[in-house]
Amino acid sequence: MGTIKVVSKKFEDNEDLGARELEFETPEVLEASSLGELVTIMEEDFCKNQIRAQLKIMFRSYVRTKMDATNDDDTEFTNSDESLVELVLTDWKPEGRVRQTAEEKAIALLGKLDPEVRKLVLAQAQADADAA
Repeated sequence: MGTIKVVSKKFEDNEDLGARELEFETPEVLEASSLGELVTIMEEDFCKNQIRAQLKIMFRSYVRTKMDATNDDDTEFTNSDESLVELVLTDWKPEGRVRQTAEEKAIALLGKLDPEVRKLVLAQAQADADAA
């Protein structure tokens, strides 16, 4: 069994108190290597309630994203209340978060730049690449 470090920096800037750091033996529940082992340690009802609570948060976030979607100039919502209520969400399941690669993020950011600034940035990047 390993240890787990807990650091508190709330009073880091306080000369009298300062930051604190403690190490504890790792609790058995954090050492569980399977869902079955977790259920055995934590009991089924607790696990079920925790997962359900998190799923509710994820569902609300999914719907809220659709509720908050607007057109390009933020003058009207993309989805009407009626169209959202009519969505068949009984088969909804959470999806893994899709993360953009660094290249995709850079392309998206370049697209938002003023055309003149974009030309300067791309020219500088090309010059850096040529120098390397």
